[in-house]
Amino acid sequence: MFDSTAIGDLAGDDEALASIVAGLDLLRAEDRAEWSSAARSARVLELGRLAERVQAELVRAVAAWDGAGDYAVDGSLNGTAWLAYRVPTTRAGAARLVSAARMTRGSDRVDKALAAGDITVSHVEEIARVVRRREDIFDTHGDVLVDAAINVPPEEFRECAGSWRAMADDEVGARDDPSDDSRDELILSATMGGVSMSGWFHTEAGTEILNLIDGYDHPDPRHGERAPRSRAQRRAAAMIALLLGDRPPAEKHIDVIVDQRTMAGVWPSDLRDLRCHVEGYGPVQSSLVRRWLTTAVLRRVVKSGSEVLDVGRTTRLATPAQKRALRHRDRGCVIPDCGRPARWTDAHHIIAYVGGGSTDLDSLASVCRRHHRMLDHGWTLSRGPEPGTWTFQPDYPWETRGPP
Repeated sequence: MFDSTAIGDLAGDDEALASIVAGLDLLRAEDRAEWSSAARSARVLELGRLAERVQAELVRAVAAWDGAGDYAVDGSLNGTAWLAYRVPTTRAGAARLVSAARMTRGSDRVDKALAAGDITVSHVEEIARVVRRREDIFDTHGDVLVDAAINVPPEEFRECAGSWRAMADDEVGARDDPSDDSRDELILSATMGGVSMSGWFHTEAGTEILNLIDGYDHPDPRHGERAPRSRAQRRAAAMIALLLGDRPPAEKHIDVIVDQRTMAGVWPSDLRDLRCHVEGYGPVQSSLVRRWLTTAVLRRVVKSGSEVLDVGRTTRLATPAQKRALRHRDRGCVIPDCGRPARWTDAHHIIAYVGGGSTDLDSLASVCRRHHRMLDHGWTLSRGPEPGTWTFQPDYPWETRGPP
């Protein structure tokens, strides 16, 4: 078990570390039982920001330490092994730390952005992941990737980074060929009472496997004879059925969202404008999409330029086509700071249908179940002043109902 007192022993006469240790002692002595919800939330945010800055400095320290080969002094063959043995982290965590450190050492702009707090360690880890084996492309097109890291939060940046990787792979042609199966693997491990499964498949096979499994079954009714299964449970049941029998004919249900400039191979100035995604999988190479188009694999391409096509006609309930278009347009719950993915959302009428609202894309918004219930009980949703922004607030004073 990790001994927190060891931090003080390591700090010694180091004034910077000693002050951090003293501050941690004060934090550990706090009795937060009587704190208000707002105070506890504020403390969580403050500690989260502090932890990020400490982690950033750790990455920068490891960059210099790893670059000098200091781990070899103790006989270790590499920095990952040294850290995994001596620092309270897993080997996978140590590997991510070393990878991020090498990214900062190899890119002056990434290092300066991390030091200034313009990007987070999560951003750097994601940059390092997608740049691996694409270093020459990063030399010429890395600025757009760092720009995206500076401008979007880590969770959204994963998609931007995936788009950059797919664009880079298109530029180098054969590299990371979507049909290259040399890295495919399926790991089956016998465990107490069952078998654990994990693996990795190349893009072309991976999307086909997802399509086959997710197209096998449908979500259970919410008020059926048994509790609805989770997506993971349905996928497990589908795989068992497909492998062991009872296999129905598989149809193609692959939605691709792509813009014309990406299909033309033009690098964007902002990665948030780059769209070449398979729904449920993520960014893919545009060359793969072009091959699918020639073989009629795709069900629909739902974007042209930056506008989502309005598919389906107006009804009281959103049609399946409209729901797909909503998922592609809103990409999750539109309530500010919610972050729930599109698959967890409903199509909500901004103006109630019974109150004269129409069922078309301009009058619908993707809202998760929790916020949908709040909209049915006194909260309102309206469009913000900027495109793609929304305002969510109660109809009556905040003090009468508390936080959401």
